[in-house]
Amino acid sequence: MSLVASGEGKQLRAGGNDVTVKIHPDDGARAFSLFESRIPAGGRVSPHLHRDYEEAFYVLDGELSFLLGDSWSLGRVGATVHIPRGVVHAFVNESDATARVLVVHTPAAAIRMIEELAALPPDADRGLAAAILARHASEPVH
Repeated sequence: MSLVASGEGKQLRAGGNDVTVKIHPDDGARAFSLFESRIPAGGRVSPHLHRDYEEAFYVLDGELSFLLGDSWSLGRVGATVHIPRGVVHAFVNESDATARVLVVHTPAAAIRMIEELAALPPDADRGLAAAILARHASEPVH
């Protein structure tokens, strides 16, 4: 049980995006984790899928283009995106402004994957990221 104030939470930088973890398994969460992410202009997450995780995004500021399966959709402020297990997804900020999203993963342990990815150096070999994804029943999709 916790209260995390605005601007507080565990800070990560994953793939050039700033992540503030609000609900984490270390706080007793089991069913889901929650984080806020800031995606700069041009920021992106490459296509991938999760076999054991569901994911949801709520756009707080700006807009992001989301790959959902094999088609792209624009998510503006207030949009909600649900990614079931096994669905290929990605996002990119094609605007000139920073976008901000609230992200929920279920189960909560999914946040561990993001923590491991955030620990990689910016110039890390893609194989290292793929190995992290594989440990978390996830994979990049080309």
